[in-house]
Amino acid sequence: MERVDKRLRVVLEGVTLAETTQGKRVLETSHPPVYYFPAADVGMHYLLAGSASSFCEWKGTARYFDVNVAGKLVRRATRRLA
Repeated sequence: MERVDKRLRVVLEGVTLAETTQGKRVLETSHPPVYYFPAADVGMHYLLAGSASSFCEWKGTARYFDVNVAGKLVRRATRRLA
């Protein structure tokens, strides 16, 4: 895991869902990079809690959320539980 000094943004339908300058990047063997945002930098009001979760022995438990922006629904976005 390494700190990312650049500004990271997540945009859907022209709406910024998350933006941070304190992100983290994880590089795993044979996987593309995964970026993590502090919860304070995420528009949690766009997220709808789902019932699914998963567990990784290195990263811990993740809950799955749907994202709802301007009538567009994206299923199973993830949020790592600290």
